[in-house]
Amino acid sequence: MRQSTPYYIMDNLGSEIKAEEAENYWEMLGLHLKSQEISGMHPEILKRWQRFHTLLASKNEVMNLTRIESDKDAILKHYLDSWLCWNVVNANYDGSKLKNLLDFGCGGGFPSFPIALGLNRALELILVDARQKKLKFLEEAALELELKVKTVHAHWTAKESRVWAKSNFLADCVMARAVGSSNELIHTLAPVTGKVLLLTRGPNLMDQEWEESQFLAKRSGFGVCQHFKEELTFADTRIERNLFLFVKE
Repeated sequence: MRQSTPYYIMDNLGSEIKAEEAENYWEMLGLHLKSQEISGMHPEILKRWQRFHTLLASKNEVMNLTRIESDKDAILKHYLDSWLCWNVVNANYDGSKLKNLLDFGCGGGFPSFPIALGLNRALELILVDARQKKLKFLEEAALELELKVKTVHAHWTAKESRVWAKSNFLADCVMARAVGSSNELIHTLAPVTGKVLLLTRGPNLMDQEWEESQFLAKRSGFGVCQHFKEELTFADTRIERNLFLFVKE
């Protein structure tokens, strides 16, 4: 397991940016993004995230898309958390080779939408969810934000995902954020994964969860298995994540 250094919201001088130093939390996020030099990041990433969040917040008033409503929590637990997923993948695999991303249990569009909006290139999204109304919202949002998406109304079993892959294609990158046990997700998503699978877990893993996941992933065709423990801090809030990265060679 690789344990990263904490991912803080910092200014250019390396001191933590306080909320009162920015007009609001989005401006605070903008100061952080501006201080970073991440290859492939869209120059208008903040504006693109804000446009999506405006659509999300408006729709959330009449539909349960997310339980996270404050800007501070949304920035940390939705946008920065989603961006972390891409950064972990891109740091350990050539992200430029990934032409599409399958988001299993996409819900309100995380992590797929912040990733696609944050990149300075096209990334096709395959959105899989059991709730048709959420997929409909994401289709409408994608149209307004000029993202290319394909939606799949389903809650796959391993058999169902295998059938879908045979009649469609293997996704370059597949991600799932806490929508089932690790073993269930590997069983279900290995058949549709062409190159990279990333599972995000909470701060506490079950006994032997990584060891069992690694064993199953190797049996499912993944040659590289990596476990990362990451920390995200924004304003006065901190979260921890375990990320399982599997790559087919």
